[in-house]
Amino acid sequence: MKNLQTILIAVLIVCVAVLFYLQFSRGGRSSGETNSGDITTNLGSTGSLKIAWLNSDSLWGNYSFVDKKREELELFHQKLEAQYKATVKSFEQEYVNLEREFNEYIQKGSAGAYSLEQQKAKEEDFARRKAKLDEKQTTIVQLDQEYSLQVADQEQRMNRELQDTIVAFLKRFNAERNFTFIFAFASGGNLLVANDSLDITKWVIQGLNEEYNQRKEK
Repeated sequence: MKNLQTILIAVLIVCVAVLFYLQFSRGGRSSGETNSGDITTNLGSTGSLKIAWLNSDSLWGNYSFVDKKREELELFHQKLEAQYKATVKSFEQEYVNLEREFNEYIQKGSAGAYSLEQQKAKEEDFARRKAKLDEKQTTIVQLDQEYSLQVADQEQRMNRELQDTIVAFLKRFNAERNFTFIFAFASGGNLLVANDSLDITKWVIQGLNEEYNQRKEK
């Protein structure tokens, strides 16, 4: 799931550019238009610039939609893993059976239990079954690769869904607040120090979860 968190952080960085465009395409809004009690009241302002930041680690840990996507991905992975293990188990059992029957054939053959025709038929049957097992072994290797690709594809789909949700929300969130920049703060990220008075994380998480709960109820 590290890739999912990386995408989340990247999305927040991209949103900076989106909000920057929205701000200057509208020409901005004076600070006097901010309503009393609005979350922008105590946020940073330098001239026409309005700056805020959110903690992407907190967003990652508290956005319910992320938990849902994580659970879905885990269930999808478990389903494929169960199918793969069942295929491998079936192959292993066929191999054990073939090996046992071949050893029995060798023992009986050494005791003269088979005619030349019977020996030929037995050996042809063993060769045919061995060839089928070799094909199945190749298929299992391919299946492992295919399942890995399916999990990666499913994760990318979830990343896009998560990205669309966050971008759409931040556009609506910023429509009335007119931030010029919203930075993403994350452990080990490029933003090393951030003033707590500029933190909008809890409002963003609250808004995202409210919209997510509304979608669930429909």
